[in-house]
Amino acid sequence: MPLDPTPAPVSADTASLSVPREAVRRFAAALHAGRFWMLLVGWLLIVGGIMDALSIVGILFAWLPIWIGVVLLQAAGRIAEAERNGEAVTLLEALGRIRLYFVILGVFVLVMMALFVLSLLLFGSYLGAMMSAAMLHGSRM
Repeated sequence: MPLDPTPAPVSADTASLSVPREAVRRFAAALHAGRFWMLLVGWLLIVGGIMDALSIVGILFAWLPIWIGVVLLQAAGRIAEAERNGEAVTLLEALGRIRLYFVILGVFVLVMMALFVLSLLLFGSYLGAMMSAAMLHGSRM
């Protein structure tokens, strides 16, 4: 399954869904219960990204939390809209945004874990070389 960073497009097939509006409203209401947390986490990510951008190193990665925060805010907005109007297409767009959030976050976590393992390997080899040099130097005395 390829990692596509864009939400699934709403096609003509999904636009013609014959889902009753009341069912869509009920599904959206279940997601709407967590809307506060989506908004809170979204805004916190945006503010954190802005604060990261103020540092020299952080500016390289500041776009990522800002992007993730915007995606969450968009999902929360679409969920509220789907609950109001009962349109299946709007709910599918909200779910596409939530999917995008998890894809971005998943790739980010995988990259961070790989960098962590790489740093451990580099630090371990550096430490091993230092200990080897110390032992070699210590044996000459």
